[in-house]
Amino acid sequence: MFVFDAAGEPLLAAILAGPEGQAGDGFGFAVAINSLGTIVVGAPNSGEAAGLAYVFDPPAGGWMLLARDGATLAHKLDTDATILKGSGEANAYFGSALAAWTADGTVPLVTVGEPGDVNGGTAYAFESVAGGGWTRFASFNSPDGGADGDGFGSAMAGVGTTLVVGAPTFGVGAAWVYDQSILNFTPLIPLGSTYGFGQSVTISADGNTVAVGAPNIDNPAVFGFVRSVSGWGQQGVATPSPSAQASSEWGSKVVCGLGASILIADPGKSTAADYALGAISYAPQLIGTLSLPFVLIGESDNGMLGYGLTSGNAIAAAGGPGFNGYEGEVVYALYEAH
Repeated sequence: MFVFDAAGEPLLAAILAGPEGQAGDGFGFAVAINSLGTIVVGAPNSGEAAGLAYVFDPPAGGWMLLARDGATLAHKLDTDATILKGSGEANAYFGSALAAWTADGTVPLVTVGEPGDVNGGTAYAFESVAGGGWTRFASFNSPDGGADGDGFGSAMAGVGTTLVVGAPTFGVGAAWVYDQSILNFTPLIPLGSTYGFGQSVTISADGNTVAVGAPNIDNPAVFGFVRSVSGWGQQGVATPSPSAQASSEWGSKVVCGLGASILIADPGKSTAADYALGAISYAPQLIGTLSLPFVLIGESDNGMLGYGLTSGNAIAAAGGPGFNGYEGEVVYALYEAH
């Protein structure tokens, strides 16, 4: 996994590798970073697909540029990583989804999804301990009673005392908000088509807005929910505009951006001439019923722009792993909140 220091032009700061890594582990399938610079990397195919996750704490002074040779940067960082483990079941895929944040600005938390276990999926919660290291302090299964194949933990996002977990194969799809302050799970109930609901989730920085993706072949959509004194309720739904000719993967990645804005990826977006270019839609806020065009479309056949998607401040970054024959690319874009 590559770490960049974005001072001016993006600079390769380090290459991280799993200390127990083997070919085919899927190291880097999921990644997360918190405000303190702690990086978490999932390897869900490790050990007969039982899965592992690795926590890399930043070196003293933070992630800094380690080596540069002209335009080529290469340095494998020899740093200790804490290894997180789930149930250990084969084909449980621990590490498929990750979230990393600080509960009160100082205590780092990590949640790791294990969507394939026999309980229908589990979300494991870990916290940093004094003196170094990480310890598991909680685990959650579907509050509505899980069964093998539900996919609970396929997607997750967290901020403050709030965790959002998706289970896209629980019936036609489901998602829940867990509030640690009151030890309570609240289901997010969408209005309308929900097939694949929970494939992707995101939560705003203030913890009061959640978006949930429901990518599917018939009616892909992204649903927006807000927190009120009476609980969580839907405030809007977005679908791709007919002229966008979106694929069934529209909504497979969603990210809360600056303010109340939402970024939505469709890595399968194709045209008559090119397959899976990938594309991004943008909504300043998810209120009411929206029909969204694409604001950014990939330029490489099978580039899959949007397969990875993140946002910080007013900058969005979209990954296209198939760009230029799987050389891969990351596209950065500036945007304004309205």
